[in-house]
Amino acid sequence: MKTQILKNILLTMILSISFQFCLTAEKENVESLKKCQIDFGSIVVKNIQSGGIFALAPKLTMDTEVKITNPNQTEVKFYSFDLNVSLLDGENEEYLGNVLSDKETIIPANTTIILPLKIKSEFEERIDAKLIRIALKLLADLNEKKDSEILIQGHVKYNSIFGNIDIPVKEIQKARLKSK
Repeated sequence: MKTQILKNILLTMILSISFQFCLTAEKENVESLKKCQIDFGSIVVKNIQSGGIFALAPKLTMDTEVKITNPNQTEVKFYSFDLNVSLLDGENEEYLGNVLSDKETIIPANTTIILPLKIKSEFEERIDAKLIRIALKLLADLNEKKDSEILIQGHVKYNSIFGNIDIPVKEIQKARLKSK
């Protein structure tokens, strides 16, 4: 009976230490993820005619390359991200679209990776006065070779033993517009 009690105590201690180790590793990865930098260095604006002879405005599609830098001494892993991209024009914030990735990505220590992604936007489905105004601003910045100020906000998802953890992202960046 004493041996059974000792075995149970020993098993409980081993499980407790293992759990503490897993908890520490999960916390370190989350902290490392927070240090990573997400950069939209450029946005490629594609011009696609909306169809028909009487189309008044072209529809736009946009692609981007998301550069993710891991400055940590260890690799980091994230499972998805969902980021909204908005054009800042003075005091106005105009929604451009959404960048979504649901693919697990591992970033080695002290490395930068580049993910080519599509910006899913309303420009592809319809065009109205608001979208025409945004398109004109984008095209003006493109013609002037001017960096556009964009707001990126959303979250990076990390899958842990405790479930999904969302790490919020909100920052303003300059992006070079390119045409294709």
